[in-house]
This record gives sequence, C-alpha cells and structure tokens, in this order.
Amino acid sequence: MKKIWLLCICALATTSAFTQLNEKVGIGVRLRLDSSKGYKIPLIIEVVADGSAKQAGLLAGDIISAVNEKSTKNMALKDVVAMIVGEAGTRVKLNIDRNNTTKSYTVLRGTYKYAVSFYQTADPDNPFCTALTKLMNDAGYDFVNSMDTISAPLKNGNYTCKIRVPGVESTEMNATLGISCEIIAGSFATSAQANAAGAALVEQLKNCFPDFYYDPEVDKTGAGVVNIGQVFSNGYESPVLQLFPFYDKAQQDINWN
Repeated sequence: MKKIWLLCICALATTSAFTQLNEKVGIGVRLRLDSSKGYKIPLIIEVVADGSAKQAGLLAGDIISAVNEKSTKNMALKDVVAMIVGEAGTRVKLNIDRNNTTKSYTVLRGTYKYAVSFYQTADPDNPFCTALTKLMNDAGYDFVNSMDTISAPLKNGNYTCKIRVPGVESTEMNATLGISCEIIAGSFATSAQANAAGAALVEQLKNCFPDFYYDPEVDKTGAGVVNIGQVFSNGYESPVLQLFPFYDKAQQDINWN
C-alpha cells in the first residue's frame, strides 16, 4: 500500500487560535529599515492583500524615500510609520524608489485586515522556500483569492491552490473547517521510501525556517507527526506546519476534532 506525505499549514484554519486577523487603519504595508546603501531607509517587505497600497501599485522591495515630501533617510521606523498612518479617507504621498527610478504615489488610507503572524524565509533565493512562505502569509487572510475556485473541486473536496509550491505533487486548500492548506509531497511504494522523503522534506523546511522548532511525535494511530512552528516570547508555541504520513488517499482529509 502506498504511503503519502502531507504537509499541512494548519495555522490558516480560522477555527483555530493560530492565525489572528486584526483590522488597522493605514495603507497596508509592512516595513523594515534597510542599511545596504550605507544609511537607513524604510523598505517595504510585504504589501497586504486588501490594503490600498496594493491597489495603488506598491510592491514588496520598494523603498520609501519620502513621505509627504519629507525625506525618510536615517529616520526611525516608528516615525516613518507615524507619518504614513492617519485617518481613514485621507491620503498620503509617498516617493518610491524602484529599479533605480523614483516615482510618486498618492495612496488613500483605509481599513484593512492583516494577519498578526508574518513569516520570512531564511533562504529567499530558494523557490520552494519563497513559494511556501507566500502561501503561509497570503492564504491566512486572502484565502478566497488563493483558492483556484474557477476549476472544479478535487475528488477529496479540496481546491487547487493558486500558489504552487515547486517540487511537490500538489498544493490544495480545504474549507471544511475554516481554511487549511495541504501540500501533498508525493506517493511512495514503501514505508522506507516515504520516511526518507519525509526526512528530506524536513531538511528543506529547516533550510527555509531554521529558527522554527521541529517536534516529532507519534499519534494514537501509531503514525509519526512532525509539529513545526515558532516559540514566542510569552512561551506560547504556535504550530505553523504539521507533517503527516498517510497510507491511503482516502485518509487525506484530517479530522480536526
């Protein structure tokens, strides 16, 4: 009987406490200070899916060189954020440096939803890591646009995900109990082959997220499960990913009760 490895992004289940959606007034970007040019300047590391920044055409990787014509060079990040954030319905002018050119954007401030958790891979040049990170960040609050609902549901009731993870059999989304993402790593003829593939997958994940914990356990059926996630400063451990082995495609749907 063939054995299947399933990597489940369980943090996206809306019935769980793992992904929390908040509302905020602003333009919908996450920032960090970049020092690669010899001075500090705010860099956009994420554009929130339903924020006005995305609608205006801002992109991850853009540098904000000025806010309302005031230079942001060597400015504290909290001061940059304070200039960008304002009352809903007002506008803010940003000078954006992209590909050695500068362009001005006037962006409407509004209310947007965002996920509290934001994941960054340690290996941004790895296509597997970047696709998986995008799936973890996007599907949590933008699952409607992450599902390929134009295509018919799969036989197991899942939908194919628009965000494809390279090197795996399939990437699917399940909306039975909230939202979860399932990455089918492949089918194998023997347990030994499956275990080897599972170990290789864990090594890939450790390359993407070396700071995560990797906690193997054996469930009540005797199958091995690897819980993968973050440890927060308050001691709460959030399992972001779980690696499940299945002996049959019919077992693929997980009972979350």
